[in-house]
Amino acid sequence: MADFDISSLPYLLLGAVATAREESARLAKDLVEKGKGIAPAAREKAKEGAKARDALISKVKEGARARDTLVAKGAQRTDELTEAVLKSLQKVLSQMGLGTQADIEALGKRLDALEKKAAGKPAAVKKAPAKKPAKKS
Repeated sequence: MADFDISSLPYLLLGAVATAREESARLAKDLVEKGKGIAPAAREKAKEGAKARDALISKVKEGARARDTLVAKGAQRTDELTEAVLKSLQKVLSQMGLGTQADIEALGKRLDALEKKAAGKPAAVKKAPAKKPAKKS
């Protein structure tokens, strides 16, 4: 480059622009070809990913349904157990001769009715029997 003539500078610049243009066109063409080769594989991977996602969502929904079923069965079994325990407890209390809450409430109602009935009549007062005189010794 020692013999470079300044008057050749415009031609140098034009050559550089032409070379850059050719190289960029070649590079763009190569990139397009690479992209075309990758696109089908990328589409296939995206489809596989979508299938996997759909399968996972299906499993999650299935698990939620199973959970709901188990919770409902658990609640039903709890109610059945509670009822069985209450029946057994009532049987034991009955065998022991103890009154239930219903028995106590019924007695309270009977007592209220008797008090109302008695409120209308004067109370009968019994006189205490007379004391016997003490013996003298």
